[in-house]
Amino acid sequence: PVQRIDQTGTLSDEQKAMLAAYAKKFLDAYGLTIVIRIQNEAFPETILSEAERARTVFLGLSLAPETVRLEVPPLAASALGEPFIAYLREEHFPPYFARGEWPKGLASALSLMAEKLDAAVSGRKRGGV
Repeated sequence: PVQRIDQTGTLSDEQKAMLAAYAKKFLDAYGLTIVIRIQNEAFPETILSEAERARTVFLGLSLAPETVRLEVPPLAASALGEPFIAYLREEHFPPYFARGEWPKGLASALSLMAEKLDAAVSGRKRGGV
């Protein structure tokens, strides 16, 4: 489900494998396709088609300029919460960019998203929200 992840050629095979494992988890556990893209230019205004937006998480990192593009489907957005999504978009990545450790920031962001989604899924199974 993850295609052309790293257009910059900076991720190791191990890091690419880790991202593929997250993509499999997002699909198997939450029914979400995750598209991860790292590139050296800004992202266009429209990335996902209308049909893709319902079930696709897009997480893009531009290394020049250092920006984050995160698009989350409505159902997943309600599970994650707008404050958390805003945190990922605006606050999570700058320290990693500053240290040149954006791959760690990417792994951390995916891990945090999975934790939140796991909590939402297990809460529903117990009859919670």
